[in-house]
Amino acid sequence: MTASYTFAKMVSAWKSIVPPELRDEEPRILLRLLALGNVGIQQSELIQELGIRQSRLSKLLSKLTNLELIAMQELLSDRRWRRYRSTDA
Repeated sequence: MTASYTFAKMVSAWKSIVPPELRDEEPRILLRLLALGNVGIQQSELIQELGIRQSRLSKLLSKLTNLELIAMQELLSDRRWRRYRSTDA
C-alpha cells in the first residue's frame, strides 16, 4: 500500500462516521476540542490550546452544541463566563 492510498482510506473512513456539519473540520482540532471538553474548559482556554481564532471557535462550538456533542454552562452573574463540556453522545 502506498502512503497516498492509506491517507485516502483514512479520509474516507473519517467522512463516513462524522456528521455532515463537521466533515470539513480538521480532525486534529475537533478531537482535541472534544478531549479538552472532557474536563470542562472555558472558551478563552480553548483558543489558546487549539491555536485558532475566536470567530472560528465560536462557529465550531455552535455546530458541536447543535449536535449535542458538547454542552455549555453559563454563570447567571456573569454572562461572559462560559464553560464547555463534552457530552456522552
